[in-house]
Amino acid sequence: MTQTAKGWRLGIAWLGVVAFGVVAAGFALGTIGEALSIGAYALFLPLIILPLAISAFWWMYAPTREGRAMMDRIAGFKQY
Repeated sequence: MTQTAKGWRLGIAWLGVVAFGVVAAGFALGTIGEALSIGAYALFLPLIILPLAISAFWWMYAPTREGRAMMDRIAGFKQY
């Protein structure tokens, strides 16, 4: 298979993913509107907490001072 054919297949796959996302977003907006109209505000609590939860993963990967020093020494040995 040529590189051009792979590119076309990848492009079509991404187009499908985007189209699916648009359809899913349409259904989600309808569901959100319905939930707000009946007063189900507690359903949106996870969406409010989501940015904090995502940022916690970034904080967990931050190395300590000793860990950073060790990573720098390892990088030095890799260059050597």
